[in-house]
Amino acid sequence: MVTSINAIFFDLDGTLIDSTDQIHEAVALTRKNKSYPDLSLAHIQSKIGLQARELFSDLTLSAPEEESAVRLFRQHLLSIELNQSYLFDGVFDLLIWARENKIRMAVATNKPRNLALKVLQDTGIAEFFQHVEGSDNLPSKPHPAIITRCLDVLKVEKHLACMIGDRVEDTLAAKKSGVKAFGVIQGPHTSESHIEAGAEKTFQNFNSLLDFFKLGGLR
Repeated sequence: MVTSINAIFFDLDGTLIDSTDQIHEAVALTRKNKSYPDLSLAHIQSKIGLQARELFSDLTLSAPEEESAVRLFRQHLLSIELNQSYLFDGVFDLLIWARENKIRMAVATNKPRNLALKVLQDTGIAEFFQHVEGSDNLPSKPHPAIITRCLDVLKVEKHLACMIGDRVEDTLAAKKSGVKAFGVIQGPHTSESHIEAGAEKTFQNFNSLLDFFKLGGLR
């Protein structure tokens, strides 16, 4: 297959993985441990993919209190296992197709790298990725640093890569880094908001995205 794209970067939560239940449980446990008020599922869903501190933005916390809440939240995340059923429909098929077509892949997530690696291992897709980049020592998306780091590690020129994500922050980070952006409308953001942010095209799910790729959408 002749293609102009030889690397695909993926967001994680809300894109590859439906981690809503896991994050909701970890937030609930953290708030219970801290005697903080509960947060609605809808509000949590709107924050998935952002920095973890956003899950406590409804509270008036000092910097040390916020840091403590985030640290406890991440500890709870590590204790809650996922499995392959948490992959969005069509993800596995697209990853297999990309590997068969010699397309390199990386995960570019706002999650810390150790948490991202655990999720990928739990869901059985870690083997597909040549690199996983988190926000440990880099500014979070929509800053382009995480995507730029993926370009550097995979030694891919920016015009030969694309980013796939469910949030406009993914699209904005992609455009700022100079790579193509494709939106999957599985989260809180609409197709219109992705296009306005600079996405090349949007898709309702990974099945329609894979159909697009098979028809030459990466050329």
